[in-house]
Amino acid sequence: MRPRIIIYFAAGVIALGFLSAGCAQALVTSGMLVKGTASTVYYVGKDGKRYVFPNQPTFNSWHPEGKIPTITKITDRELSALPLAGNVTIRPGVALVKIQTDPKVYAISAGGHLHWVEDEDTAESLYGRDWNKKVLDVPDVFFANYLIDATIEAAGSYDRNAAMNHVDTIQKDLDARDNYLPDKWMSASQKKAMDGLTNLFESGETYPSYSMVEALGDGRGYTSGKAGFTTATGDAYLVVKRYTDKLMNNPLKSFLAVLERLSDQESGNIDELDGYPEAWQKAALDPLFRSTQDEITQELYYLPAMSKADGLGIKSALTRAFMYDTIIQHGGGDDPDGLDALVDRTSAKVKGNPSQGIAENVWLGAMLDERQKTLLDASDPETREAWAASAYRVNVYRQLLNEGNTTLTLPIRVKEDWIDTTIR
Repeated sequence: MRPRIIIYFAAGVIALGFLSAGCAQALVTSGMLVKGTASTVYYVGKDGKRYVFPNQPTFNSWHPEGKIPTITKITDRELSALPLAGNVTIRPGVALVKIQTDPKVYAISAGGHLHWVEDEDTAESLYGRDWNKKVLDVPDVFFANYLIDATIEAAGSYDRNAAMNHVDTIQKDLDARDNYLPDKWMSASQKKAMDGLTNLFESGETYPSYSMVEALGDGRGYTSGKAGFTTATGDAYLVVKRYTDKLMNNPLKSFLAVLERLSDQESGNIDELDGYPEAWQKAALDPLFRSTQDEITQELYYLPAMSKADGLGIKSALTRAFMYDTIIQHGGGDDPDGLDALVDRTSAKVKGNPSQGIAENVWLGAMLDERQKTLLDASDPETREAWAASAYRVNVYRQLLNEGNTTLTLPIRVKEDWIDTTIR
């Protein structure tokens, strides 16, 4: 019989667990719980890295009482060979959370995303009359492991059971986190800065708002999700189509036909999309839907922007980030206000581009001017008012250029118009 031991977590609380027999040359595989000679317990991810349980409630959310898991003891040398990657967050759907310094109570979705539950009636609808007994305190020091996402204004926009069932393993929860993987164009830190800027402009937050849905009155219908996918321009349809191909029974499948028609007609009409915002927000609890948004963003926006930058001889992360933000808002193709048109007008103005010997900072300065001019007087009258109100986006990149932060070194403070926040 395996001996019972006491396990100490990062926050100093305790739990009971069992050690597997022996620790010599233990075979460490993903999904295991491990510890060395110290008392801290780690989860081993598929990336070969270890994630710590910061406190007892976090551990119990994944391993309820009566279901004590096996914890494998390994040597400290073996443990040190597993890079420390971060903390495990509380399992979605199991409980509500708050911090002591903030009265707000949050529900959790995949990847540690938090959703403020606006009122007690909604909390009761989701978690029962004793909802207040299901609120876990997260120490302030660990609150940074979570990301604030869309507010739950009604019980129908959050499915507790779906949130829990979509993420039934720690690994699935880790997979749903926002990962910034380096590529041949940008480092992980630079991509985080790039996404942080565009996310801020699109949703008001520095993280990808997969669940955001809003009718902006810009002729593009509903703007939704990570890249501001719209129902009029077709990218929202592509997201829902890809998601439905992967998962037939999903909250958005009933909108597929009307989304296709609106896309074909380039129509911003939302009269036939009753219930679409709620369905999008519910689907956003699913890691598969989030990853689908990531895929479409990569295919439609990031890769084309990087390819365009390559052809222009662009080197700096700042200019590449600006190209990405431009294609997200303006689109590509033959639109007179699209990325290609802006690039052509800029190159004509300075008589070339960086691949032809024009200094990149000079070219970027001209591109900033051209985009701001376009935002202030868009060719499409339906987008004109909304775009004019967003011209501050250009000012942020101009400030970074003036500061000489062409490498997008973090942290970056953004203080412009209604925004005052820092991307870290």
